[in-house]
Amino acid sequence: MIAKKNIFYRNIKCVVIGVLLILFVIGGWMRLVILNEERSDKMTFYLLSTKDRIEQTLKNSHTACITLAMTINDNGEPQNFEQVAEELIKSNNDFDAVQLVPNGIIKYVYPLEGNEKALGLDILNKTEDPIVSYEANKTILQKNIYFSGPFELKQGGIGIIGRIPVFKNNTFWGFSAVVIKLSTFFDNAGLSKWQNEEFSIQFSKTNPFEKEKQFYVKENPSPYGYNYVETQLSNESWKLYIIDNKRGTFYFDLLLEFIMFLCLFLLCVIGIDYFFKKFIFLEQKIIIQEDKLLENEKLFKAVFDGAAIGLIRINKKSRKIELANGHFNKMLGYESDELLGKTTSQISFPEDRMQNEANLSLLAQNKITHFTVQKRYLHKEGYPVWCNLTVSEFTDNKKTEYYLGVVENISHQKEIELKNRINQIRFESLFNDSPIPMWEEDFSEIKAYLNSLNLSDKSENEITEYLNSNPKVIENCIKKIKIIEVNKACLKLHHADNKKHLIQNLKNLFPNEAHETFKKQIISILLNKKQFKEETITTTVNGELKHINFQWKVMTEFENNYERVIITTEDITERKQHEQLVINSQEKINNLINTIEGIVWEVEKEGFVPVFISDKVETILGYKKEKWLQDPHFWINTIYEEDREKVIKDYFALSKESDQFTQEYRMVSKSGNLIWIRNYISVVKNKDSDDTVRGIMVEITKFKEVKLNLNASLEILTNQNKRLLNFSHIVSHNLRSHSSNILAISHLIENTTCEIEKNDYFKMISDVALELNQTLSNLNQLTISEENPNSQKNVINLYDAVESGIAYQRVAIRLAKATIENNIPKDLFISFNEDYLNNVIYNLLSNALKFRNPNEKTEVNFKAFIKENHLFFEISDNGLGIDLEKNKGKLFQMNKIFHLNISTRGLGLFMTKNKIEAMGGTIDVESKVGIGTKFTIKMPIIN
Repeated sequence: MIAKKNIFYRNIKCVVIGVLLILFVIGGWMRLVILNEERSDKMTFYLLSTKDRIEQTLKNSHTACITLAMTINDNGEPQNFEQVAEELIKSNNDFDAVQLVPNGIIKYVYPLEGNEKALGLDILNKTEDPIVSYEANKTILQKNIYFSGPFELKQGGIGIIGRIPVFKNNTFWGFSAVVIKLSTFFDNAGLSKWQNEEFSIQFSKTNPFEKEKQFYVKENPSPYGYNYVETQLSNESWKLYIIDNKRGTFYFDLLLEFIMFLCLFLLCVIGIDYFFKKFIFLEQKIIIQEDKLLENEKLFKAVFDGAAIGLIRINKKSRKIELANGHFNKMLGYESDELLGKTTSQISFPEDRMQNEANLSLLAQNKITHFTVQKRYLHKEGYPVWCNLTVSEFTDNKKTEYYLGVVENISHQKEIELKNRINQIRFESLFNDSPIPMWEEDFSEIKAYLNSLNLSDKSENEITEYLNSNPKVIENCIKKIKIIEVNKACLKLHHADNKKHLIQNLKNLFPNEAHETFKKQIISILLNKKQFKEETITTTVNGELKHINFQWKVMTEFENNYERVIITTEDITERKQHEQLVINSQEKINNLINTIEGIVWEVEKEGFVPVFISDKVETILGYKKEKWLQDPHFWINTIYEEDREKVIKDYFALSKESDQFTQEYRMVSKSGNLIWIRNYISVVKNKDSDDTVRGIMVEITKFKEVKLNLNASLEILTNQNKRLLNFSHIVSHNLRSHSSNILAISHLIENTTCEIEKNDYFKMISDVALELNQTLSNLNQLTISEENPNSQKNVINLYDAVESGIAYQRVAIRLAKATIENNIPKDLFISFNEDYLNNVIYNLLSNALKFRNPNEKTEVNFKAFIKENHLFFEISDNGLGIDLEKNKGKLFQMNKIFHLNISTRGLGLFMTKNKIEAMGGTIDVESKVGIGTKFTIKMPIIN
């Protein structure tokens, strides 16, 4: 019997020892799991909090980039870059500098100090580090912000560049960028001041070419070889790690606990063996049970207290809280054991207490086995805390029944739901009560259909050509429109009773004329534009035509699929009718104005800004009226340069003296012709607005030409009379001299008887007759030169004419050993009688050779140029020169000789002057004795 009992006790002992061993293993394993989870949760907490700080830094940088990009106007020029950049740097410590990078070249940097070396860097093509260009081009492809780096900065140090591509008119303009030094990035993320001894933090980036990770927190180890948790940042090549520094210590502590539990286990075995030896089976069994309960209690408490979610134990009868873990206490702001003894209703929000009691009653009546409900608890400070509560019934080893509640804090989720609900209510209120007709439509099927046609990579012109060739596409798109909602104003605009009534008549609302607008919408969708605006027409359900300002915008978060689009159709019918009335009235006024044979104009008195110009400006001056209206200085700039200063001066003087006055001046037409204008000007004084100036410019070119011709004719007659008078004096003087000589010799013949003397006197009479004949020949030549040669004028190349004159006198030039230079432009022409011009060149060149300085090598220079609408023809030499102080008044008279020792008749300069003046020109002279002479011929320029 004893042996049987011993066997029985031995078996019981083995069973107990085995159970203890199993519990020891399970307990150790659970302890390991719990510790691992706690440590992992702790590492995850640090990881996510650090990630949040990094993501916030990147979001702030993203906002700064967008703000900076908004300084670029439609012409691609930054406006107020320095001011905006300075404000961004002052208000945000998440980055160190900002940049604008047109066409990939850094041109704008703030602050400039310390960043000078970055200016001019071409980040798309010419960078020392290929990763820089690679990531810059990647930013353009993504069309979103991309944070490049870390890498070596051109201005020194290691940093991160956040770039957002900027597009103007669907064309890449460049980048808006922020520069974040790595030290600044680590400071803001808390990496540089990491003081946790248990864990290390590490930051890495994957090299896009070598596919290897690079670690940047130099003072901390890489995660490999350690226990760690990691997370991917918004930049897909970046990773953040939390590394367990005390993993070895953790296992060492666990080993100590294992040894302790092993010792405890051995003690238990020894105790059991001891009690079995004493045959105290019952007491041994009680001890074993107590140990077992103790371990279970410890295990339960460890799980209960260490849970990362709220746990409460509720007494089934009293419904009081018997146990609450730390997470639940912290959730409601209580210290440990403060909640014990309170009922669940006492800590529930008043409006949720009745539901709480009802659910517990159903549980007590066994009508339900558990329940889950969203309810509000009262925080210790009095505000509600939204929680998700799950309650189930349990029974412990002592047959005690209790409720176990699992509580999850959902306050943040509820706050988001509330905000969404408020926003939705506001949106619905704004939508329904808006005075502007609004539609909410779904274009997602249109978008999908268009994508299936493979038109997304086509240009706007190619898409337009495709739609014109395939009108069925437009019809299919119209059928795929889904109307989600319309507001009251929309129903009112189309005279529809309700939404159903409107949809039934949808096809009739947009006539054929509006299909062009819908085609433009399709093009906008294919080009991924997020908004559209166009003035078009529509009809009511009754067929009444309406003009509308049609526009739509894709709602945020639906930019990719166009699932929600808000459309406004503002009624502008009345405005269009008024505009048409104004247009009709303006057309009548314009028609009346354009019948006036003159340019009708109006400007603001201050600043002379053009307000109106009639179409006659193009007929009279050749300029487009738009060009005149766009340039405030156009009128002044088209006034002929010689008249401009006087016209402006007279205008301001006359406008002060009178409200009405007239000016005459010349203007330059678009073709370059001079147009004479008579401007009738009136100053209009307005009470309610600035004063204006109006007028009519009438062309008087023909009138002026007639007047000028009359004056020219008068001048010609006057000159002819002067020449005639001069000729009469010459004839009288010369003939009287010869007649006096003949008369005197006749008296001598009559008074002498000597035949020899008579023969001498007859010979003298013969000489006088020869001189008289020469005088008559000279007078005849002069008479011929006085004839009007205008009908014989030719357009002559002046360079060629001078060359011919030089060739004609080449023998005389060779004998004089003279140097002749022809510096006249070869493309210069003169209007002159050809014989006259040859004679002028011959006379002036022969004089230069004849009156040369024997002590100097003779040099003659021909030169011509255009100045002030005249042609200047100069012949200069280094000959004997003329004393102009004594002889200037006689220089061009007939029979005047200035060098007695040289044979000459004194007719050359006289004939030259007459020929030049007969051609409408003038001749002037500059000369110094012993230096030389320069003759200057001035002729009107030919067109």
